[in-house]
Amino acid sequence: IQFNGELYNEEIDTNGVHENDVKFILNTLESLLQDCIKNNINDEKIVEECLIKTIGKLEGEFAYAITDKISNKIYFGKDQLGKKSLAFCVKNDSAEEGCELFISSIVPSDEAQKEFFCECKNAIIYVFDLESHILNEINFDDKEDLPKSYTVKNFIAGSNDNEDFSEKELIN
Repeated sequence: IQFNGELYNEEIDTNGVHENDVKFILNTLESLLQDCIKNNINDEKIVEECLIKTIGKLEGEFAYAITDKISNKIYFGKDQLGKKSLAFCVKNDSAEEGCELFISSIVPSDEAQKEFFCECKNAIIYVFDLESHILNEINFDDKEDLPKSYTVKNFIAGSNDNEDFSEKELIN
């Protein structure tokens, strides 16, 4: 697990001390997996479903990358507001070298590399299969275990032509 952010879940605070966010993520994931094992749920997609539920339980602003060594997949993305930066690049060098995934907390400043990186969209879980080299997306809005994404409509930063911001439609 790689994590950049701040979680606000009440369960993380113990005796007035904020515990480790990564430890909370790992414990949540392990607990969900143990519940599935206890209930004899042994589906090939169970790790992915538990990962989705874990991400859905996280409250805060964050970016993450989680490697599942069993299914050979890397899950990465940002929370539903997407304040933390997270960029990626899938590079195909040659048939011999195969395909590589690069994940970075910032887009490289080098112009030659910059053009290959994409900033992750908020409220999307990216799933990169290390065997097939296919990159898929799971949209928060498509899964009931994930919070819905937020978009402010009709707001232009710095414009005096905006309607009263309190009247803006917040889609969730």
